[in-house]
Amino acid sequence: MRGHSSLFVVSILLLTNCDYIPKDDKHPEVPFFEDIIQDKSIFQPVVTRDPAVHDSHQLFFLNNGKYISVKETLEEVPGNDEDGVKKTTKHLNVYNVLIEDLNNRPFLTRIVKTDKYSPIIVDKDANLYLDGNFYGSPDYKLLKKLKLINITDSLAARTQKETSTNIDSLNQVQLSILERKYHFKQKNDEDYIIQNDQLILFRNTDIIVDALHQQKVFDEFDDSILIEYRNDNRAFPNSYYYYYYNIGKIKFKYFDGKSGTTNPTKIEFGGQTYMYHPKFGIYRIIKK
Repeated sequence: MRGHSSLFVVSILLLTNCDYIPKDDKHPEVPFFEDIIQDKSIFQPVVTRDPAVHDSHQLFFLNNGKYISVKETLEEVPGNDEDGVKKTTKHLNVYNVLIEDLNNRPFLTRIVKTDKYSPIIVDKDANLYLDGNFYGSPDYKLLKKLKLINITDSLAARTQKETSTNIDSLNQVQLSILERKYHFKQKNDEDYIIQNDQLILFRNTDIIVDALHQQKVFDEFDDSILIEYRNDNRAFPNSYYYYYYNIGKIKFKYFDGKSGTTNPTKIEFGGQTYMYHPKFGIYRIIKK
């Protein structure tokens, strides 16, 4: 029934609006994004990713002209036999963290292995919190140690045994207690506060980056067009498009059904233009 309902919805859209009808490529002579970035006379790689590898590798272009690369893997540590009793295998989260400038000069290289929650945070000034350490931008020297105070976990531990339906009120009471204990005040739904040698965390997430460099869309030399619908194991089909971009006289097209729904963007820094894509990497544009 789900497949029939999806087909019905698509049929209605096709009958009511021609914009929902898939079209043929308007510019078959224009190269695709993933092909043209192989041309090193146009795009000079700064850091690249293999888009076919579905690993946990994230790249962020920071507002201080550096980038941070975070690769996350899982490592098994077999348990040792002691007196005939085998210990349970331990699983460690492994974070490979690298910060380099756009000339590939390394400023920080760290490997963190832990079986505990260990967030990676870059604040608005591009300072880095990693594994209890606070590194200062722009040189990323260790400035101090920070104690992690996880407010979310503290609230959950306090209320998980409560049977009351008014959990929100209980959370507010507990939050007030924690504010007095650790001398903080959350403002404007901020995710964290750094004060008094403490990182006070309000939202559990693996990576928070508040120092992203401003990104802009590429110019389009023609309007995007709908290419296809794809079910993708969803109740309703997804729509996928060709986008027609240009960098000066250089043209390329981007298919979000193949290269990802996050389109490439351009970043201006130090008089130079860069192309950024989270799946492909960072490229210096040397020809327009």
